Amino acid sequence: MSLNKYFSNRIILYFCLIIILAAILRLYNLGNKPHDLYVDEVDIGWNAYSILKTGRDEHGKFMPIFFESFGDFKLPAYIYLTTISEAVFGKSAFAVRLTSALAGITTITVFILLTQHISKSWKLALLAGLLLTISPWHLLFTRAGFEASLSRCFTTIGLYCLILDLDRKHKTFFWGITSFILALYSYHTARITVPLGLLFLIVWKIKELPRIFSRKWSFIKIIVLSSATVPFIIYAFSVDGLARAQSQSFIRDLPSIIKDDHFKTNIWEIEHLTENYLTYFSLDYLFFSGDSIGRHSIPGMGMTYLWQLPFFLVGMYVGLKRKQTAAFIYFIWFLITPAAAALATPNPHALRGLTGSISLTFFVSFGIYISLSFLKKIRYATLIFCLTVGYACTLFLHLYFHHYPKLTSPDWFGGYKEVVEYGFNNSYKYDAVNFTNSMLKGYAFLYFYNDFSPAEVLKAKNYQLNFGKFTFINDPYIKPIDKKVLYVSNQVEIWTGKLLKVVNNSGDDPAFQIWEN
Repeated sequence: MSLNKYFSNRIILYFCLIIILAAILRLYNLGNKPHDLYVDEVDIGWNAYSILKTGRDEHGKFMPIFFESFGDFKLPAYIYLTTISEAVFGKSAFAVRLTSALAGITTITVFILLTQHISKSWKLALLAGLLLTISPWHLLFTRAGFEASLSRCFTTIGLYCLILDLDRKHKTFFWGITSFILALYSYHTARITVPLGLLFLIVWKIKELPRIFSRKWSFIKIIVLSSATVPFIIYAFSVDGLARAQSQSFIRDLPSIIKDDHFKTNIWEIEHLTENYLTYFSLDYLFFSGDSIGRHSIPGMGMTYLWQLPFFLVGMYVGLKRKQTAAFIYFIWFLITPAAAALATPNPHALRGLTGSISLTFFVSFGIYISLSFLKKIRYATLIFCLTVGYACTLFLHLYFHHYPKLTSPDWFGGYKEVVEYGFNNSYKYDAVNFTNSMLKGYAFLYFYNDFSPAEVLKAKNYQLNFGKFTFINDPYIKPIDKKVLYVSNQVEIWTGKLLKVVNNSGDDPAFQIWEN
């Protein structure tokens, strides 16, 4: 066997082992860990199932491009891909999360290929892929139904395809543009980050554009791809499209005392926008405290491992100082990532800044890569390093699978699944089943977790409040009750009757009470 073939086989072996590890970490017990589905996942699952069975969303709209949800709109890519997984695996938590998990595995695959192409080093690329595989930030968001995971996947594919063509390796420019467009239809932050990323590539490689656009059918491809963005552009600047941006805008925190003073308002906006943007580069956020939202990080941890901090700093400093092409590209990506997130509140927000996990992982990997020769000179340094990494990974996985679900159960809507299943399974004993209206989008939990036909649900006049025996109400005693009724109440709501059961969340805290009259 030749030396080149030997190294080639080793590269393929390591590549495959990393992807297998990525799949195991993201697919193992996916439907149950870290928790049952939270409200956005259930909403995605029910809409996807309704589309699969009827061709209409939960509001009865036929094959919509945008899905109304919580007073704003969800983008369509994740929901339509989930119809495929639900067609294969049924209406289940696994099916809803599979789209995100597969997007995460694909992102790791493309990240390795992209890093190898721009760095010309398989060792660095495989190291980067391994670190992204075990990254807490990446793993958290690819084991739950987060649309941002899909958007990041399409963005990574798009960047890889564009750079391949701009470097005259393959004719993949328009595949890259297609991936960027799919990213636009996957998650809201892409409406800002994707155009900025595309602008950077155009400016960087502007001399290559005439060559690309002179190809056969290029004009037709441009027209087709441009037309594909029209619905998104119309939506993005419509009242509905701006609803989410307005509801989450950092400007809503503007002190009322200065609202009428335009000068002070402008100064406040500039200061807070800058402050929001810079929080995404905070070492405290990245390595120590993480995101304040329970679904977004492990309590007591940063977005990634603390041991990576010195390598991150070394990797960024040396990479930029040496003017490495890979470091330059990932640094620009790092700077672009918070552009959309900074416009919203709260900050930092790990979901909106999810693409930053790619850049961070590269610089950590580069820091380790250039430190290896130094570490080898110190006795036992390599052994200590490997033991530290192994311990940190083991600790994270232990926290994630065993303690994290208990610590953050309210963030994952702990108790919702149990009470809607209890109400459905025992409904035959009662004339009516009343759920507390304080359950956020409780009807979606009821329909998703139980055996309901979307076609029949859509026939109901007000399916969000009642369907058959099932009703969502504020007060069980608004009207005189002469029937046998089962009540599901929030723990803080005091209802009377016979208490049948107290439902605790995963943290063993009371979440709901079940009564009968």
